[in-house]
Amino acid sequence: MTKRLMWSLLLAMLVIMTVSVMLTVSATSKVLTGRQELLLREVVDIVSNGYMVGGEDFVERFNTHDYRITIISPTGKILNDSSDDVWYLVSDHNALVAFLSEVVQDYNRIISTHTPFMFGELIMAGRSLLDGTVIVATTTMMTFGDTIFEMRFEIILVAMLSIVLAAVIARLLSIRIVKPLNEIDIETPDPSSEYKEIRPLLAKIWDQKIDISKQQKELQKNQAEFQSISDSLREGLILVGAKGEISFINKSAMKILGMKNSPLGMNYREILPEEMTQAIESQESGFEDSGFLHSKSRTYRIETTALVSHGVKSGTSILLYDITRQLDIENRRREFTANVSHELKTPLHVISGSAELLKSGIVKDEDKQQFLEQIYNECQHMKSLIEDIIRLSKIEEREGGVVKEAVDSHELALTIKDSLSQLAHEKGITLTVQGGHTKLLASSSMLYSAIFNLVDNAIKYSDNGGHVSITTLEDEAFSYIKVADTGIGIAEEYQDRIFERFFRVDKSRSKANGGTGLGLAIVKHACIANDGDILVDSKPGQGTVFTLKFPRYTEG
Repeated sequence: MTKRLMWSLLLAMLVIMTVSVMLTVSATSKVLTGRQELLLREVVDIVSNGYMVGGEDFVERFNTHDYRITIISPTGKILNDSSDDVWYLVSDHNALVAFLSEVVQDYNRIISTHTPFMFGELIMAGRSLLDGTVIVATTTMMTFGDTIFEMRFEIILVAMLSIVLAAVIARLLSIRIVKPLNEIDIETPDPSSEYKEIRPLLAKIWDQKIDISKQQKELQKNQAEFQSISDSLREGLILVGAKGEISFINKSAMKILGMKNSPLGMNYREILPEEMTQAIESQESGFEDSGFLHSKSRTYRIETTALVSHGVKSGTSILLYDITRQLDIENRRREFTANVSHELKTPLHVISGSAELLKSGIVKDEDKQQFLEQIYNECQHMKSLIEDIIRLSKIEEREGGVVKEAVDSHELALTIKDSLSQLAHEKGITLTVQGGHTKLLASSSMLYSAIFNLVDNAIKYSDNGGHVSITTLEDEAFSYIKVADTGIGIAEEYQDRIFERFFRVDKSRSKANGGTGLGLAIVKHACIANDGDILVDSKPGQGTVFTLKFPRYTEG
């Protein structure tokens, strides 16, 4: 800015100086010409008076090198001329004739005129006397251009000095003008600047700075909110710029991809797995496609979306959804459907076969009772299976929405003992309840179903003369319910699978006991729905201990 201002000032000064010199020379030339004309008229007056007194002798004695004196007779003859030059040296002869005619006509009046003359200007003054004699005085003056040419060396010298002086002055002025502007603090512009002209600009800068500061704070707030929201998402979120650089990634995405360092600014092809790269490139090609990412024991769905700003694509967003649970539910649903179909298929075959034999009439009367009992038993088994399926479905539907209450586990255990005492007595099993009164926070109906199933299984899988006990106890945080038996036990390799639907360690014994394969699944889901847990400790031939653990109920 300083150089531009300096050159502008220098150019302006040079233009002003040039115009001033030209105007000064022109004005000076005009003034000198006017004065020369007045002197010339005085000379004509002196010569005229002298001629009338002394005649031509006076004229010859009147010697001057500055003026040319010419005496012309009434007949037009030149009587005396102080110069040998002839009149035709006048460039405009017609102008001379017109001048002399005007002098002759205006008797005793001094007439003056100007006319171009070779390399200058000819000034003429004339007077007509009583006898018709004409006295003419002439001189030459340089024109404006001639004056400039005559003074060219002086003008060049002055111009050079003027340029140097103008450059110095322009430099100093530009520095002085720009210095206050350079000293303006943009961060805190002072509207009371010494330049009144820039005060409105400084005021606008100050207002804009305040607006920008507010916008920055708002932007930072929005960015913090976006970061907080995105980091709280369980889904992974990644934003890829138009040039392929990763512009944003949340914590969930970094965790899913096992990243320890931030990949911001890196090209997605260098850092993201092949499945995600293919999904992004498919989206960039115009195909709305999704992919799947398998990471450790989890499965994620990849969703890509184009980011468009003002009609132009500015990048791509990638979302990673954890669909492991959905896939697991879908697999369980298919497995559950297959198991239910299988479990219903067997009794239906028995019922259908027995009914067909009875219908055919080939069954003897004494054997009909046996077939009818088979049909009845299989119907009861199907009824139990359907009831367990309904019970399990209800528990699963209520997971996360269970209405809990204070339940006395000891009282509940005594109720269950009363319900199963007859079954235990028939098998010669001793059924006892131990421990003290404890309160836990759970759904009483679900808790009853869980304990009932455990005690029922313990009785069914214990031999005659065995023992089944229900023990209730608690600590500072939890309440515990233990169901122990002296039955056949469970091998260690099966202990992780006994809570699966329709899983049976000994299918033949389970079938004989009327089990549906859903009892322990019902127990597990009842515990999960009530924020509890179930543990199993068993050894083949030595019995099994199931421990239910629930949050302890505290008043208030």
